[in-house]
Amino acid sequence: MRKDLEEKLINDFPGLYTQVTWSKEKTCMCWGFDIDDGWFNIVYDLSKKITEIAPEVQALQVKEKYGGLRFYIGEVLNEHADIIYKLIYDAEEKSFKTCELCGTIENVTTNEQNWIKTLCDNCRKGETNIG
Repeated sequence: MRKDLEEKLINDFPGLYTQVTWSKEKTCMCWGFDIDDGWFNIVYDLSKKITEIAPEVQALQVKEKYGGLRFYIGEVLNEHADIIYKLIYDAEEKSFKTCELCGTIENVTTNEQNWIKTLCDNCRKGETNIG
């Protein structure tokens, strides 16, 4: 993800992303957001919802895996845990219908060859080293 988009997430949700300054021995968040720009809005919307419901929650890792968003958080110690986990599940599911590169939801497919990517037809044509 572009640095300016990462900074917006960190600045707008400092409690959720407090671990970005921690060492790699303590968190995977130190590596930043290991996703492409197309999923920024999904992560931003999810971050806003989580922060509104449970401001004490911290993100442990945000990455792409097998063509989908993975959003890991620390333990939720309030009555809203089920809601938060449902929000994360919904965001992860939405990522499979959203182009990783440009964010469109038009003509999006997930390939099953080489490195699994979720891309629209236009971005897939421009990608190299994918199936």
